[in-house]
Amino acid sequence: MKFFKKAFAPPEVKAALGVMDEAEHHYSRLSQAFRIVKNRLEPMILNQQKEIIKYFKENDETPREFVYTRISNIAGDEVESGQYHIYIGVLNPMGPGGALLEMFDDSMDLVAELRSIEPEWVAEQKALIRQNIKEVG
Repeated sequence: MKFFKKAFAPPEVKAALGVMDEAEHHYSRLSQAFRIVKNRLEPMILNQQKEIIKYFKENDETPREFVYTRISNIAGDEVESGQYHIYIGVLNPMGPGGALLEMFDDSMDLVAELRSIEPEWVAEQKALIRQNIKEVG
């Protein structure tokens, strides 16, 4: 079923899926963490095709901006969930938590570069996620 959704997807959705494949290569050294993100991102793209096309048109956002923003959101949500903590405030060094945090930081930097976002705002988001990590677990 997923094959047909990909094969017959509109160009905007295919572009987003292509960026996701590019991101998978970009984060190849963080493959376990990227798998977690991809398992949430790919179905979202495939199951919400009309909404994504509308979103691109209304927000003048490129597929690259869209995908890397979603990667940062998903990686941030996952690392803040407490699921990857060894105990309160500490990510398990044996799990993908550290890689998810690294992916969050990198994707935030990429989104900031693509959208010309102020570095102060990005630094604030990075500080907030670290504060949330300290409070969960």
